[in-house]
Amino acid sequence: MSDYADLPRRPRRWLWVALGLSVTLNLAFLGGFLYLRGKVDGVREGERQRIAATAQDLGLSQSEQQSFVELRRTLGETTRRHQRQLQAPSTALAQAVMRPTLDRAEIDRLQEQISAIRAAQQRESSALVTEFTLTVAPERRMAVIQFLRQRAASAGPGGPRGGGPP
Repeated sequence: MSDYADLPRRPRRWLWVALGLSVTLNLAFLGGFLYLRGKVDGVREGERQRIAATAQDLGLSQSEQQSFVELRRTLGETTRRHQRQLQAPSTALAQAVMRPTLDRAEIDRLQEQISAIRAAQQRESSALVTEFTLTVAPERRMAVIQFLRQRAASAGPGGPRGGGPP
């Protein structure tokens, strides 16, 4: 007989680990696929339904509704782009403030950089909203402006997720 016949069988834990990892990766891939499939033109289906309901409440025409969807998509892209730009200076600012000795010049420089990025985002967003508002028929324009003002007031000050009350 062989020397291995007397040894008890060891469980193959690495096989279970590999199986668990494989299942996890497959589920993550499937989730990402289903998430992206639910988007059309960069807008999720639920968001598209809310936009359509808002457009109907405002009495927008079909072309104005398409412009409204495009506005939402473009505003989202603009916000995401600026948030990515803000990550590095915000992290650097947090690290600079946590140091035992504060470098006031570096902190001021980072604050100016963050303020410039936020100001650029506000300018771009304002230009997009103004451009959209001018495409709306004059008789519906005031209702759209009031709706946009209400949305801006409810969003509150900036932040990664739109601010509002804590």
